[in-house]
Amino acid sequence: MKKFKLLVVMLGALICFTSCASTGPKMIRSFPPQYPYSAKTNNIEGKVTLRFVVTTDGTPRDAEVIESSPEGVFEESALKSVERSQFKPGTMAGKPVGTAMNLTFVYSIEGEGQLIRIVD
Repeated sequence: MKKFKLLVVMLGALICFTSCASTGPKMIRSFPPQYPYSAKTNNIEGKVTLRFVVTTDGTPRDAEVIESSPEGVFEESALKSVERSQFKPGTMAGKPVGTAMNLTFVYSIEGEGQLIRIVD
């Protein structure tokens, strides 16, 4: 009988896991990163990928660089941008949950200006 009850509980959890509404976090207010002056004047382009947690109130926490090219150029700009941004938290079964998120910032120079794209 214990095995049957365990199976029912596991099936119930599986059904909820596959059918309970869940969403990932979404950026609702962003602060564009600054193109570093030395990178702009030297025509340096690159990208930075950050990993961080969006808390239940939408605040980003524990941001870390997981990839950067070239290293030591754009990391500070990307980190400052994420720290100042606001997110709609992810949800599980309709309730806000802390969720890990990755964002990639692509820094490029086009013509006389610079472009920074955010890719999630």
